[in-house]
This record gives sequence, structure tokens and C-alpha cells, in this order.
Amino acid sequence: MPKYLEIAELLRSRLARGEYPAGKLPPLRKLAADMGVSYLTARHAVKTLKEAGWNRTRAARPLVAMVTPLWAFTEWHRAVRNSTEALGGQVRFIAYASDTDPNISEAINENEYDVIFLSLPDREDSRLLELVSRENDRVVVMFRDMSMYGIRSLLGADPVYIERFLELLVERGHRRIDAFGRDTDIRAGAGDRYRIWRNWLERHGIEGRFHEMKHQPFVPDDARAADFCRRKFAAEEFGEAVFCFNPTLASGFYRACFEHGLVPGRDISVFAFGDQEKAMLMTPALATVMNVGVEETIRDIIAEYCPGATRSEVLTFRLKHTEIHEGESIIQTFAGGKR
Repeated sequence: MPKYLEIAELLRSRLARGEYPAGKLPPLRKLAADMGVSYLTARHAVKTLKEAGWNRTRAARPLVAMVTPLWAFTEWHRAVRNSTEALGGQVRFIAYASDTDPNISEAINENEYDVIFLSLPDREDSRLLELVSRENDRVVVMFRDMSMYGIRSLLGADPVYIERFLELLVERGHRRIDAFGRDTDIRAGAGDRYRIWRNWLERHGIEGRFHEMKHQPFVPDDARAADFCRRKFAAEEFGEAVFCFNPTLASGFYRACFEHGLVPGRDISVFAFGDQEKAMLMTPALATVMNVGVEETIRDIIAEYCPGATRSEVLTFRLKHTEIHEGESIIQTFAGGKR
């Protein structure tokens, strides 16, 4: 097959997957450099594509972008993809590697997208907040309530359900419930989890210690959590029950338990928040607060950005349903004493 036909086919595939916003191809010289071919070959490929019927005005709508940290890929990504495709649109996933990565501002400044789902960096940046506020008609911030700035916000499962697990643990005999999270979790999207845990313990006179792990970009949280928890177990610093802020941290916690001869649900109680798919695959199955109806909620939001749709005045979106999955990681009856 001639090279220009190979390039034309590759471009057609990229356009179909929404990898070029609004079906807009890069300039020919940039395209040639990207493909490693001559300018004339790139031009021939684009001409062939046009002759085959491609026209940028026929790009599927709505055009959706999702901007998240480089190391994240979750049920939320799948929900955005499935919801966008169900509405006949295209989605592009854009990753950033640091708080100052230009990918964030470039995605927001790109005027081609109808809606941008944005997971903000852990560290708040006044310039980024100003940019998001300026483009608030197209941006939906995920996992953090920014409605006070007039920015639409999509929140996950209601963190109040954490209290259900805390009540369950006390009913089963626990009198100390620790929490385990990253340093960035206290001030970022998971901050509500910390506050609800701490406030509930204080109201009910239950002991608890927060174990704070320093977040490091490009180091997997589960591997870092395992190393962190090994040291904690060696120093006998964990209590009889632990609330892990997410199942990824809990998977590292599980590994440390295994290495110290402990079985969650038998020797120590563990529960987490979110990502029920990962929680249910862990052994024993991890108790967690479940995100229910993610795809349904996201589809309703995207539908408001479809051509001709009417935009509601709602600023804060939360999942329509929240449930708790007890799993197998909570001790049925805790008799007290040492593990």
C-alpha cells in the first residue's frame, strides 16, 4: 500500500476516535513531522481523505474532553466515553503530569470542545482557577465543589455514607478507627472524607489516628502505600480498624497486611471510598462506599451540551444513588485486645 494511503487510513481512524478536536487536522507541516513523511505525502494523504468524503463540518457532536492526572484511569473515564458515544459524540482524554502542565490550560483554551470534564490538580493555582472561571460555560470540575465560584461541579458518592461504616464498626465492637490517606487528600477532593471521619469520631468519643502518606507523582499510590504501611505495621501504629481513602491505597494496605500475617475481615477491619470495581476484585472483597449511576449522571450532563440543548441552571451535580458494599473486610464481632 502506498505511504500516502497508509497515512490517510491512520488519519481516518484518528478522526473516528475523536483524537483531533472537532475533526480539525493539524497543519500539513506538523502532520508530516508527526507521521515522519514528506510534506507532499502528507498533503496527498489529506487530499485522499477529502476525496473519500471527509469534511470537518461533519464531526460528531457533542465534542467532550476529559482532563485528568496522567496516572488516573477510572470508572469515570469509561462513563464519560460511553455516555459521549451513546449521544453520538466524540471524547478526547487529555492527561497532565504536574500542577503546571500546559496541557491543562491548552485544553481549556481550546474552543472546539462543547464540554470539558476537569479533575483539578491537588494544589490549587489562582491562575488556573481564573481560567476555569472565565470558561465556566464549558467546564465541569470533577470531585471538588467549585459552585461558589459559579463553576459547575460533578461530585461522586455522598461522603456522608462514610458515617454508615463508622457506625457499623462501632456496633461490631471497635473503639479505635484510624484513617489512611495522602497529604494532598486533606485539602483536595477527598478533604470531605477526612473531615467527616474526624468529626464523627469526635462527636462519638471514638479514638482514631490519621496516617498521612506523602504523595509523589509518578510513583504508583498502591506501591507507595504498601511500603508506607509496612513501616506502620512494624511500629504497631495502626489501630484495629482503618478507613482507607480509596481502594488503591487499600490495595497497598492489603499487601502490608499479608506480609505481617494479617487478614482483613479476620484480624483487622478495613473499608474505603469509591471504585467498587477494584474493591470487589480484592481478596477478601473490600468494603467501600459505592459510586452508583455514574454513567447515567454523566450522560445527563453531557446531554445539556449537545447542539440545540437547553442548559439547566444547576451548578452542583451529585450521583443520584449511593450505596455501601460491606464486602468481606470488616470483622463480624471485634472482641478487643491485640491482633
